Amino acid sequence: MRFGCWRPWAVAASFGLAGCGASGAEVRATVDPAEWRPARIVIVTPVVPGDAIPPSGTLPAGVTRPTTEEAGTAVFEALRGGLAASATTIQILTAFTRSDAGAAAQRAARQYRETRTVDPAAGQSLAEEGGADAVLLTAVIRYGPEAETEVSTQAGSVNTKVGTTDVGISSAATRVVVWYNAQIRCALVRVADGAVVWDAGVRRRVKPSVLREVSQASVLEEATRVLCRALPWRRPEDELAPRAP
Repeated sequence: MRFGCWRPWAVAASFGLAGCGASGAEVRATVDPAEWRPARIVIVTPVVPGDAIPPSGTLPAGVTRPTTEEAGTAVFEALRGGLAASATTIQILTAFTRSDAGAAAQRAARQYRETRTVDPAAGQSLAEEGGADAVLLTAVIRYGPEAETEVSTQAGSVNTKVGTTDVGISSAATRVVVWYNAQIRCALVRVADGAVVWDAGVRRRVKPSVLREVSQASVLEEATRVLCRALPWRRPEDELAPRAP
């Protein structure tokens, strides 16, 4: 398989720091935008296996476990909105006009989810789909809230004596904490030759705090924003800044 000017690299990801997961996107592969630039991209419905949704456990009232269908829809819409707002000149398509093309795309998406590779023939089979020159495959690795029990110990202020020894009294308390997960990988497949020209992943695992209100939607939004910022076909940030009158 020929990738042209494919330049793979990895951006260091420090999972779990400050309860926020990775600090940025992990870019596994990308192509030089000067060599090739997509004009029309079809977003394929994400693949969400059952084990991507954390076990429900004992979630607090008001916090629900999403279904795989709900997770797929939420990730699809978040990516569609994120790409539309990423100030590119790429036209985003959200559906196939041919059922056989949609089926082929789903097969490619499942292969990417399971192996992080794509058969070049899968991309080439979509070459005539609506004039699109690339398809975006998405694998949902982890999505949804999960409960975790935290134990906190506080030393008491009362001391007592046992014989000649001073003994401090301590107490322990437990509480249920909810972590919200959004771990996603995306691959952009060029339909002309089936090459994966961009492959990036992001992980977010965040819990609410007194300083930050967190929801599943906000964590997903943050994750997709990070992914879209890693897309090599965006205009530079300085070009997006408001111009002085």
